[in-house]
Amino acid sequence: MVGIIIRLLFFFVLVFFQNGNASDVKSEAKNVFQTFKSTSSSSQVIKQRYVNPLLSNTPMYTIDSSTSFNAQILCPSATEFMTILAQPLSTGDINVIVFLDKNRDGRMDSQFNFNGVSGICANGFIRCDPGKWQACKFYKFLYNGNSLIEREVSFEELGGCFCINNSCGSGLFWRNTHYVLSVLGGAIVQEFQRIDPSFTVSSSVLEGTTLKFYAQSLSNCFTVGGSSQVKSLSDYMENPYTMQGDVSLLYMSESQNPKSVVYSVVQAARAMNEVSEERTCAIRRVIGTRRYDLSELFSGARDCGGSIPGPYVCGETCIYFSFGVYQEYHGGGEAYIDFEMTPDFYERIDSIKAFWRTDTRGPYPCFDDDGYMRFYLNNTYAGGKSYGDSEAKCNCCSSAPQHWVTLSKSLIIPPPSPNSSSMNVLHVVAGGMGGGEGVQAGCRPIRVYFYLNGSFKGCYITNDYVEDTCSSLDNDPQCVLWEEKVDNVVTVQGGAKTGLYPLVKCETFCDKVICGTNWLVERKYKCKNRGIDLSDAERRLEKVYSTSIFDSTTGKIDFTDIRKNEGTWNIYPSQELEISALFYRDTVECEHVCKVEVLEVGKDVRLDMSLKVEPKKIFVYRPCQEEAGRYVCPLSSGEKLVTDCTCYSFFTEATTALQAMRLAGSDFICSTGVEKSF
Repeated sequence: MVGIIIRLLFFFVLVFFQNGNASDVKSEAKNVFQTFKSTSSSSQVIKQRYVNPLLSNTPMYTIDSSTSFNAQILCPSATEFMTILAQPLSTGDINVIVFLDKNRDGRMDSQFNFNGVSGICANGFIRCDPGKWQACKFYKFLYNGNSLIEREVSFEELGGCFCINNSCGSGLFWRNTHYVLSVLGGAIVQEFQRIDPSFTVSSSVLEGTTLKFYAQSLSNCFTVGGSSQVKSLSDYMENPYTMQGDVSLLYMSESQNPKSVVYSVVQAARAMNEVSEERTCAIRRVIGTRRYDLSELFSGARDCGGSIPGPYVCGETCIYFSFGVYQEYHGGGEAYIDFEMTPDFYERIDSIKAFWRTDTRGPYPCFDDDGYMRFYLNNTYAGGKSYGDSEAKCNCCSSAPQHWVTLSKSLIIPPPSPNSSSMNVLHVVAGGMGGGEGVQAGCRPIRVYFYLNGSFKGCYITNDYVEDTCSSLDNDPQCVLWEEKVDNVVTVQGGAKTGLYPLVKCETFCDKVICGTNWLVERKYKCKNRGIDLSDAERRLEKVYSTSIFDSTTGKIDFTDIRKNEGTWNIYPSQELEISALFYRDTVECEHVCKVEVLEVGKDVRLDMSLKVEPKKIFVYRPCQEEAGRYVCPLSSGEKLVTDCTCYSFFTEATTALQAMRLAGSDFICSTGVEKSF
């Protein structure tokens, strides 16, 4: 369709230039471009001006809209002829309702029901026990021109089948609605085309769990002027022999395309015919979290009692810590407070304030009534206050004046990323104690309040990454993806894609909901067996064999050996192997045996179940028993001694028998065309 439109537009441009002034081609080209731009400014305009006239009797206009003409070259517009409605069940099976316009007058006039569908095939469907893959039966669709019914068949008659109920994964239909209904509709359309070969589906539209099919008949296709030329599909009907050539070209193209289903099937077939080994791997999304208590952030600080300084709750969105500041007698004091800042706590902080009390001579927990307090965050002044005669005059600190100062949050070193924390230092300085008469040395508390903008639980995501152990196999040209399960849904089986995809899955991490697929991808690859490289062993064997010298008088073999160490061959001359013990054994080491013909054990059965007349003979070898300095063959009643006790190894008879069996299995007629030696 796109090619047709481009050709028409190109034709219009040529015609336009032929009518123009050759002396002003550049100006004419600009005018044509502007005119064409205005007539193709959007997809809606293109559809109205160029597409609709090709599909109906709507007139088509030239680019300058000066001339109209009939350009209908395709079939009449398609009409809705079938609607498939699926009703998903809790077991994952579906009930299917097919609405059909049998006479194609634009109105649905028939309804057919197919309940409990557990699996979908390219030419039928499977019905099993609800939610299970047991007690399954197999069906094809049958259409007689009036009714659409199901016909039970054997499994061998179906193809391209896949499971959709809960036995193969949860929610498979919901994630693959269009694919499931398209395949099911394709099976029904095949049956319609058996009745009417010119019938073809032009499009389908998914609405919820309903898929609408639109179709037209190629027998009504024509071009301008009523030509008898038809589309390529109907060409196949007239000359089916052209189809094989087109199929071969399409196969060659698709088999080279890694994204094509044909490519997957070809690779799978090759893997089946080659000696291969299976390798497994997995791809998983890993999300790590850290859950903690706020006391961990100030674990290095202490209050005046030497304990962890908090936290203490002062409201739904308020917490505070109590830090100890030690003062010298008649002097000031200071404290360094190291604390950790996490990303979730940093986001929740709205403001920070410090609090302390003062009274005459500074009774615990008050500071002296004359002096100052200064706060530094990471060596930068963050706030402070000076005061004089700030006292209760009752020597009762509980009623003493309160002092508040706001500390700047901006001076806190923020976490470098949403997945890590930072370290900070709060430096508190208390000084200028107005003479300090009667003020005792000791520790006094400073409270630091954190006011939050929401609830806080102490949890953040520390990492979010994909752990992939499949990349090497995926990039290995010797390996083919054979099986794949994505979030427990089988997406590749036997080297071919199943067409199924998992539902989006949502997980909660530290109150953050993360949704997606591919949480866990389990794969199995088939890789060509590279075999074992024995070239080094062969080289060493050749060296040892070619240099070996046997001395029969000593029973020793002298030889030169070579060995490979870290890629370098090293020579070891004058090696010696003692084998005299193997050649000069005492005869008492030999085990005497005898050959015995045992009793008849039965008769052979022929192919026609009759028995052979001749009795079956069985020969066995038995170890001899030593009696009174001689060896005796043990015989039972009715048995016959064939060969008496001896040390003979029977090696010649054994090798002769094995050679006869080997020759019996050889190719005497040279079917390969290459002579063989025996």
